[in-house]
Amino acid sequence: MRFHKQSSKPQWITCEGLIGSALSVYQGRLVNSNVEVERCTRAASLVLCFEGEIQQVLSNLIINAIDAMHPHGGRLLIRSREGTDWKTGRKGLILTVADTGSGMSSDTASKIFEPFFTTKEIGGTGLGLWVSYEIVERHGGTLAVRSSQRNGRSGTVFTLFLPFEAVVR
Repeated sequence: MRFHKQSSKPQWITCEGLIGSALSVYQGRLVNSNVEVERCTRAASLVLCFEGEIQQVLSNLIINAIDAMHPHGGRLLIRSREGTDWKTGRKGLILTVADTGSGMSSDTASKIFEPFFTTKEIGGTGLGLWVSYEIVERHGGTLAVRSSQRNGRSGTVFTLFLPFEAVVR
């Protein structure tokens, strides 16, 4: 489940650093899958987090987006901005990972954060989004999803909110 070295203490990192590291791992697969990446980075503040864990979350979202656009390709949008979690009033980083894939039914979308739920026939463990959700929760953040299967407007959007001081030193 964990393929990165766990850092014992949180680090300050830029949004660009998080996104760039996650995308670089999948660069070859993105090109081979005919996926065009569009990046829009508007967040400049640093985030205090366990970098490897947040990169794991972004990696899960990116790989799921690539899989959702297979075999036709499409567009992957990764956007960052600074914002507020209106439920808690905390300021933080908002990362959006959106794809132009086939989308999910509302029934599927309601189950994706459950352990062992998968829509992938071979190779899917059903743990990626469950682990991602747990990581984000431990960082005091939120992970939300919207999806559409409408003809000509299909795709999925994940929104990750991460407080600037996601973990206490």
